[in-house]
Amino acid sequence: MKYYRIIFRTGDDGVPEWTDIIEQEMDDESFQSISWEKPIIRQAIGDQTHFLAIDGKYLDAMILGIKTIKEHEKI
Repeated sequence: MKYYRIIFRTGDDGVPEWTDIIEQEMDDESFQSISWEKPIIRQAIGDQTHFLAIDGKYLDAMILGIKTIKEHEKI
């Protein structure tokens, strides 16, 4: 099954950073083991936070929201 992932982590300089949205595949058993009730699923893996979505547009909207907040912080 196809899904989308974005990974957030804190860089060596202490500044949060994230990857581009990655399109990935997982087997049916793994896909069924995840509760997809929410449009974005959060997973903590080590020192990273992964966000998964069936539709990549949800992750696009999340990034837009983060960028908007950061722009307003500068004002």
